[in-house]
Amino acid sequence: MRLIISVISFIFLSLASYARSEQLIFNSAEFSPFVYQENGKMGGPVTDVILLTCKKINVDCNIKQESFSKSEEQVKAGAVNGVYLVSWSESRAEWMYYTLPVLRTSWGFFVPATDKKDYLTLSSFSGHRVGVFGPSSSSKTLDRINPVVNMDIQLSKDDLGNLKKLIQGQLDSVYINRDVGLDLMRQSGLTDKVRFAWTHTERNYHIGFSKKTGRKLVNQFNKALRKTYESGEAREILAQRGLESVM
Repeated sequence: MRLIISVISFIFLSLASYARSEQLIFNSAEFSPFVYQENGKMGGPVTDVILLTCKKINVDCNIKQESFSKSEEQVKAGAVNGVYLVSWSESRAEWMYYTLPVLRTSWGFFVPATDKKDYLTLSSFSGHRVGVFGPSSSSKTLDRINPVVNMDIQLSKDDLGNLKKLIQGQLDSVYINRDVGLDLMRQSGLTDKVRFAWTHTERNYHIGFSKKTGRKLVNQFNKALRKTYESGEAREILAQRGLESVM
């Protein structure tokens, strides 16, 4: 009897060990309010959703902080399994699997709270002194549309500084990710001094997996990710930071 019990115990321990033998390594850069350092580790709502998903499929997940450009190199080479957050692009799809979208975000214009104008179209910002972080993808977006809109685009490396310039009357509007702007306003006590005026573009964000990661494991992760949204767990995590779920 003792021998049978010992054998059964060994089998269960072996199965548990095997079930936890899978590991996923993700890279991410700080991008508050989506991803940020928390107690010396990568945290934030999207990180919490990923760790919850890993737990559901009984996989150990290790998350490292890395620049997005370096992360792309490592994912492409298979040195790490994945990176987040990424938007869909045809070129990356050649070497990256995309998960279901984990959230939707938008880019647009903030104006001083004292500015009561209704901004209905892009042309409403014609003649504005527009602050934007740059050089960046956001500033390049403004450069592409500026021949039509005719704005005075002013580059800066300080998003919060741009919002403060709005209050001081040095800028007429700021072009920035809506969630990033609202987060900066909350942290800096500017919620009654600046407002979001108009959405220019929306984008879904995904987790990107290296195509050198087994497709079976990626599919398993994706199915579990969907379940975290269907159960409401992921939506609740995002909602606590005012973020919009796609699913």
